[in-house]
Amino acid sequence: MIHVTLISKDGFYLEKDVESVKIPSYKGETQVLTAHASYVALIIAGVVELASAGTTEKFECMDGIVEVAHDKMVILVNGLTKSSDVHA
Repeated sequence: MIHVTLISKDGFYLEKDVESVKIPSYKGETQVLTAHASYVALIIAGVVELASAGTTEKFECMDGIVEVAHDKMVILVNGLTKSSDVHA
């Protein structure tokens, strides 16, 4: 499991353990699993996906930064909306 902390500057905060995380980075979509190597990247606007136990939570995010180390991930973004709150 990966312990994820997701924070946006507009006040959204989430902390949970998940099996995998997909993030939109400048090098393309990146998937992070348990025991991932240490990693720091810039995030571009797109969808962050948190997957665990057969369910996936999606969040529309603005740009930001992600750091991964020792099965812990911190995602800091300039804005974020849970996808169920996004209206087409």
